[in-house]
Amino acid sequence: MVIKCILKGRLDSKDRLTVTIRVTNGNVRKFKSTRIKVRADQFTNGKVVNHPQARHLNKILSKKLGEVKRLQDIPVDEDTLTSFYKYAWHCISLWSIKGTKKETTINQYLSKLRVLESWYPELDIEDIDKQWCENLHIKLITEKLNNNTIWNYFKTISLILNKAIDDDIIKRNEVKHYKEKPAYKDPNRAYLTKKQIIALEQYAAIASPNRRIATLWFLIGCYTGLRHSDMISFDKNKNIIDDRLVKELVKTRNMVSLPIRGKIKQLFEAVQWQPLRVQNRPYNLLLKKIAQDCGIEQNIPCHTSRHSAGMMLAEAGVSIELTAAILGHTDTKHTRVYYHLTNKRVDEEIGRIID
Repeated sequence: MVIKCILKGRLDSKDRLTVTIRVTNGNVRKFKSTRIKVRADQFTNGKVVNHPQARHLNKILSKKLGEVKRLQDIPVDEDTLTSFYKYAWHCISLWSIKGTKKETTINQYLSKLRVLESWYPELDIEDIDKQWCENLHIKLITEKLNNNTIWNYFKTISLILNKAIDDDIIKRNEVKHYKEKPAYKDPNRAYLTKKQIIALEQYAAIASPNRRIATLWFLIGCYTGLRHSDMISFDKNKNIIDDRLVKELVKTRNMVSLPIRGKIKQLFEAVQWQPLRVQNRPYNLLLKKIAQDCGIEQNIPCHTSRHSAGMMLAEAGVSIELTAAILGHTDTKHTRVYYHLTNKRVDEEIGRIID
């Protein structure tokens, strides 16, 4: 088995290619994108060179290579069946190789395991009892994590323990029976009203060039539901086909196909069919300033545009199934929240009249 970094894919507008990890096992090859982009003259022998952030990018590549190597077929021995982390890596390796879990889900598991391993370097599966769960709960609260994040840690551990039960390693999942862990709460979905969206449209006409482009892309998100990752990966040559926006969403890998006409076409023409070129954190900071300029009191991070798209579709009476398809949801349970919010607004408005 050979694992190495290569450049792969199409050149972007800055003549960059994506650094990709290639795993060769006999005649079978698998590829995993690192999402790092460099020019051909900035990449030699699997490393980034002649780049202002070469050291930082190579550190990221080294980390990603290590994870991919660790995720390959891990032998099952006695130590693997007792060490929580070795067994967890074994489970994640199987899910990754078989493709039973999405890459984003795998990455979430890995992130949680890395943190847990830094807190509890030596942890056997049988060590996870009620007392350990209580200690972990206190630790997570001390780290000032919100309830849903704490819930996610327990969910990840529980998933591994359920697999251990299936493999006859343990008899009982103590995390499952730990009653003090928080329940998952659907987060409040911040969205903009039609009046606020109109204010942004008017602002885009007079804003400075940088803020104008940032506002226009936010508005594209309001009308298409695109995430930030989809905005920066937009490519007219690949994603505009027969007057339709056809795109594989970066996060879910689901395909969306939307007509390019009316306001959506005008917005894309206004950004000259060019992708957003601002990374997530600085973009959200810029949107905060734009909201202040427009007199919008709430914070409007990029994802607010996607929630606004969901709300507009729900309020327009579009069916939940069609809204799910437009937003690229695989399950309508993720879409249902917009319809619950719509009902709440209806109740509030009616209440003002009849109460």
